[in-house]
Amino acid sequence: MRRNGEDELEMAEIREKEISASENLSLLSLSLLETVMPPPDESS
Repeated sequence: MRRNGEDELEMAEIREKEISASENLSLLSLSLLETVMPPPDESS
């Protein structure tokens, strides 16, 4: 049997990976949006 501490560590690592993945996704979609529709500040 495994100790609770190890399970919690694994869960924390998985959560970190999920968070970074969603951050990368939002950054990617943001940059995609900017290439399609550049912000009004830059066009002026």
